[in-house]
Amino acid sequence: MQWAKNIVSYDEGSKCINMKISGVHEGARIFQMSGLRTVTNLFLPSQTIVMDNFKDYVHLQGLPIPDMVHANPTVLIGQDNIHLTVARKVYQGSEHSPIATKTNLGWVIHGNTSESDQNVYSFHICSCDNNDELNRLVRESFSTETFGVSVNNRIIDIAHRRALGILEKTTVYLGLIWKNDNVTLPESKSNAMRRLICIEKKMLRNKSYFDQYCNKISDYLKNGYIRKLETSEAIEQNSRTWYLPHFGVVNPNKPNKLRLVFDAATKSNGISLNENLLQGPDYLTLLPGVLMRFRRSNWGFCGDITVMFHRVKIRKEDRCAQRFLWRNGEQHRQVDEYELQVMMFGASCSPCSAQYVKI
Repeated sequence: MQWAKNIVSYDEGSKCINMKISGVHEGARIFQMSGLRTVTNLFLPSQTIVMDNFKDYVHLQGLPIPDMVHANPTVLIGQDNIHLTVARKVYQGSEHSPIATKTNLGWVIHGNTSESDQNVYSFHICSCDNNDELNRLVRESFSTETFGVSVNNRIIDIAHRRALGILEKTTVYLGLIWKNDNVTLPESKSNAMRRLICIEKKMLRNKSYFDQYCNKISDYLKNGYIRKLETSEAIEQNSRTWYLPHFGVVNPNKPNKLRLVFDAATKSNGISLNENLLQGPDYLTLLPGVLMRFRRSNWGFCGDITVMFHRVKIRKEDRCAQRFLWRNGEQHRQVDEYELQVMMFGASCSPCSAQYVKI
């Protein structure tokens, strides 16, 4: 459930239900509400309405509104059911006086009584400078104060538990972290084909790009990162079969080194592979904490795992979601189908999976 300021609250026991609702007045209609979410507690303040407090307002007299004392709201009606709370009749008096509106569920009082707020407050604003730069510097200062000393409380929600369960079961040959067990992916081969044609056109214009791309695919084959599918294998498809568009990225500081990226974020028929994968928990160690631990001993060591993602094998049943098309730039012939056998750059779950395997 999402509240103000992008605050999201997860209730582990929440259920999606349908219910019927009606007002308590005579002749009240019954309305159907669908797709409601249950929560343990709404955390809303109690409400009190005593009609004697409104006796000075002529326009509110005679309305069939019962008294309520410390009533706790139990249903929160949102904008998707606005037809239940929109005002059908409005009784309004002078300015700042309470207003009564009639809805499909009964009468609602808006505003305060004259006795409800007896304290009068005066605020005198001398100046108010909207200095965004100063605010940013102060926030950065506060965040720097906690480097390496604040406790990283990882909130484990349902999605994280599912991700951990998949990682624990599939660590020998790692599995993709699917959002649910019954994923059905749409057709994606045609989109991958269109993207391959675009890459081939770019390779024709740029000989260096062409050579680096072909060499990268050859290196992947030689190292066992990818595998060319036989015709009989390519025909076999299931609900998780997905064809990945791919492209090459060159760092301006390293013009002779091309990185192959598989675009798991691209959409086919309105759906992308990444939308069906969980990111998983964040296992990345903060740099200040790493530097602090260097003070434990006289010597500190650091290292880098070469092509870390490609060191992790993906289990066989998930490799069908990592297919791609390639034909060495030979546009006159049919494409070959390949399958990534290792973790790829571009999948939303790859950073979490790589860190989990390492620890």
